[in-house]
Amino acid sequence: MGKLLKTSGCPFSFDDWAGERIIKVFAGLECVMALTADGVVLQKVLDDALAARTEFWKNIKDISLSNCFPSLAVGLLNDGTCMVSKRPLRKICEMNGIQFDDINNRIKALRDIVEVAVSDAVFALDKYGRVHHIALSRYDNYNKVETFENVDRIITGNQCAVFCITKDSKVLCDGSNCVSGPHGELKNTLSGVDNVADICVMGSECEQIVLAFKDATVKDLFGDELDFKYGFSPCKSNFCLSALSVGDGFVKFIDYSFPAKEELEEIEKTAVSSFAVGIGKGFTPFAVAVKK
Repeated sequence: MGKLLKTSGCPFSFDDWAGERIIKVFAGLECVMALTADGVVLQKVLDDALAARTEFWKNIKDISLSNCFPSLAVGLLNDGTCMVSKRPLRKICEMNGIQFDDINNRIKALRDIVEVAVSDAVFALDKYGRVHHIALSRYDNYNKVETFENVDRIITGNQCAVFCITKDSKVLCDGSNCVSGPHGELKNTLSGVDNVADICVMGSECEQIVLAFKDATVKDLFGDELDFKYGFSPCKSNFCLSALSVGDGFVKFIDYSFPAKEELEEIEKTAVSSFAVGIGKGFTPFAVAVKK
């Protein structure tokens, strides 16, 4: 348990993690994080100036990494509170002309949270099925998301898009790429879709969307069925690549723009306990997974 598999686009060596009992792996823009069986949080970043102080990341149950901002991470603690990697957040705030202390305090003030997701904003789902969000720019792209109710899961696009699956398996969405992106008003397109279990969102403007359903079928936005079955673990997506569980510890990749397809096939042959997709140097996509 704990050996990490990776594609060649991953810019990090994990040799120094060889002795760690890794149970979960997470990836985003220029960053990989992992959670060990002992509750230790590990991290690799391309820019050391954006590294999290992981020695203070205690009692973490889940982590979300942004595909929009380098090394930005939000951690979900066992008590339902949240924490954020402060160095990348501070850089984002300086760049976007917003107040670091305000954003950091709003993240720390979240309570009763059961899921976190971060892209160009921070999203948090509470135990009552309500979605909280914290914009990371002066312009708030998500005016409707806090009106959503009965939410069970949050899935972010890479930017300007968030999708929520309700407890009755319907899809809600918000953000400019869900209103005026390449597929137009996605709210109308998705309003009649039922029994949704998960969503994969790829492309900078949600150009490719794939839906996984409760009956394990997987279809694109136009209803065309893919040739594999969904395994009911959360999908992972970025601009170029998605990864879906297909059951029994195996993963299937959906390639939107990925040059080394044979490397994905090698991971697909191996049973894994956790998987993620990230973006490395020169905006090169990669995949990582924890071998069972």
